[in-house]
Amino acid sequence: MRRRLLIVALAALLFPLGASAAGDPQLKRAQDRFQYGDYADAVQQVSRLLEQNRLTSDESLVEAHRILGLAYYYLDRKEEARSALVSLLSVDPDFKLDPFFYPPKVVEFFDQVKAENETLLAPIREQKARIEAERFRAEQARLRLLEEERKRREEAAERLQPSEVVERVEENHPYLLNWLPFGVGQFQNGDVLKGSLLAGGQTLAAGASVLGYLVTANLRTCKPLTIPGGSLGQPDQEGQRCGIPEGSQNLAATMISMKWIAGAAFWGLFAYGIIDAHLHWEPVVLRSQTTRKLPTAPPTEATSEPPSTSTDTSTGSPETPDAGPTPQARLHLAPWFGPKAAGATLVLTF
Repeated sequence: MRRRLLIVALAALLFPLGASAAGDPQLKRAQDRFQYGDYADAVQQVSRLLEQNRLTSDESLVEAHRILGLAYYYLDRKEEARSALVSLLSVDPDFKLDPFFYPPKVVEFFDQVKAENETLLAPIREQKARIEAERFRAEQARLRLLEEERKRREEAAERLQPSEVVERVEENHPYLLNWLPFGVGQFQNGDVLKGSLLAGGQTLAAGASVLGYLVTANLRTCKPLTIPGGSLGQPDQEGQRCGIPEGSQNLAATMISMKWIAGAAFWGLFAYGIIDAHLHWEPVVLRSQTTRKLPTAPPTEATSEPPSTSTDTSTGSPETPDAGPTPQARLHLAPWFGPKAAGATLVLTF
């Protein structure tokens, strides 16, 4: 049992999984059977796939014909193997078998089939090169179209975006201040002159009215007064007589008149101030406004490069750039095949 598992592991190393097998479960099963060494079952499953035309991509077709050709070869059915490999080359004329992963006899057989059909493969190779060139130009045109659309959107956004901003300073005016005296409503509305006149007039009127009241109050005097009893046995009653002396009657009359006139003037100005404040009141007043230009963003340039489409036909993985010269000596595994087993050996090449 351990020997059988070792053989399966070495087979998986020698025949790497193709990249196209992941797209179709049946092709993946055929690949698994091929790696396990059941070549007849692999041939049966791949043949069924090809008959049903289920494989549409070039990668899946190449992988199917690779499995079919190598399985036929290991079953010693060389003519069927040749036909399958020719079908593979018809899809990918530049396909190669890496000697590191395949036995020398298999690689030699494949190269012989490829060399025998080189004259017929050349037009296919040229046509595929033209198709790749057209595909590359179409991709470049697509990228240019997307870039132009991006620039158009940015220019449209710049046109819609304002080039300057207006900064406003506003002042809120409370409504209750319109009911206060001394020109408060006028000062709030920005009418300083009228507010000053009302404040001064109401202050003078209020002061004159208070002064008239105080002077009149101070002019009043009270003298003691004895009231005799009205009947026998009742005592005399003590009282006071208050009033303005005869010498101050004129002054008192003047102060009383000034008090009422000044009071009437105060309330008249107060009423006028309330009405005027309501007539000119605005809830919000613009105090200042500044226009500032917005800085313009520098233009951005986006560059794009087409992705590399070159792949390694033997493994289906993307090629990597050459990192340097090939080393002179290399230690690698070489496959070994026996009648009923497979293995690997270490080989040092110079």
